[in-house]
Amino acid sequence: MLIELKVKNFMSFKEETIFSMERSSIDKDKLINNFTKINELNILKSSIILGANASGKSNLLLALDFIKWLLKSSRTFEKKQKIKYFPFKLDSNYREEKPISFQIKFISNNNIYAYDISLRKNIKKTSEYGFKIISEKLEKNNVLIYNRREKNKFEFNPSVSDETRITSTILYENALLLSTSAIKKTEKSLEEAYQWFDEILEVNMGGLLSKEATIDNYNKNPKFKTYLMNYLKKADLGNITDLKIKKRKFTFPKDLPEDIIQEFLKENKYIIETYHLDEKKENIKFDFDMEESNGTKKFTYLLGYIYNLINQNKVLIIDELENGLHPELLKLIFQIIHKTDCKAQLISTTHSYSLLQYVNSDNDEVFRRDQIWFARKKKDMSTQLYSLVNIGGIRKDLRIWKAYFEGRLEAFPNIKFE
Repeated sequence: MLIELKVKNFMSFKEETIFSMERSSIDKDKLINNFTKINELNILKSSIILGANASGKSNLLLALDFIKWLLKSSRTFEKKQKIKYFPFKLDSNYREEKPISFQIKFISNNNIYAYDISLRKNIKKTSEYGFKIISEKLEKNNVLIYNRREKNKFEFNPSVSDETRITSTILYENALLLSTSAIKKTEKSLEEAYQWFDEILEVNMGGLLSKEATIDNYNKNPKFKTYLMNYLKKADLGNITDLKIKKRKFTFPKDLPEDIIQEFLKENKYIIETYHLDEKKENIKFDFDMEESNGTKKFTYLLGYIYNLINQNKVLIIDELENGLHPELLKLIFQIIHKTDCKAQLISTTHSYSLLQYVNSDNDEVFRRDQIWFARKKKDMSTQLYSLVNIGGIRKDLRIWKAYFEGRLEAFPNIKFE
């Protein structure tokens, strides 16, 4: 589970910004299903980030996406490979001189890891491409595993293997030790930390959900269809009475490359059929791709993601989850996670401000105050990120939805009409 993310000088984040998934001391005994306890830490199962367009909320998710990409890719970089660099560009000092830095704390196999990365443009005042790692540090349960400083100088815990130490001596300045050593599987702590990024952390920035998770679970897990139909019926999506997934048959030219075939089959190998009752109470088959709404399709695909999230204790980061979904369906998604005994997390940006009606609500409360975050642009165009619990004057009986529209929470677009 994600505990905390710190970002500095990345995209629209100029000064150090902290995003936390730890339960706050405010209302600590409220909605206890919304968090889980691990190693004396109370970690929230979900969080939403609201803000106007261009406020920078998606850049927080991009920071996690960038860290994951860098970890998975850096071991393959060539020594002088040109790589995109994303500092805060509206201040020349930050753009040219200051490093980008991240610190991420997370729990893997009940161990608490803290991983720090700091990188800087490789050659000053040249192109925006190319960087070097100036520091990299990994801690496990507050014990240092290794600390890398500028010019690839390393400090190691005595328990670290000779092979990892040797790897550090031949490491390129644009490659991460965690990425390079974990793949060799010679260091349990490094492997465990890397696996969290590789297998547990899932970032979806494009807004398009793949049908793969739903199809894969349908074919491999007999319990999944019961789960799927249960929530399709609860969602009131046109009274779907059944859903079937069938394999298609294709014939390909003999000279067609295998990678092209596999890429095509990824989205086209199976066909989904849904069934609805007509006026005679007979089941009528529908072509899922052609005859169901975009919202129905997205919700069906999303249920595959949520099933994996819960059963594999994943951390799903998704940009603008609400696209194509009614607010009541969003509410249902979060309720599924909150009411399930799991160590999974869903973190999403959203423009669906109607979700705020489920905070401080006597009759239908879904979110704790510490699960709500806002992003807004400061005068220097950098992003300020803040939690609802950090806003003064927010009483327990204050209607958050109403306060947002009154401008009391600030993260509201200031649109000027002529």
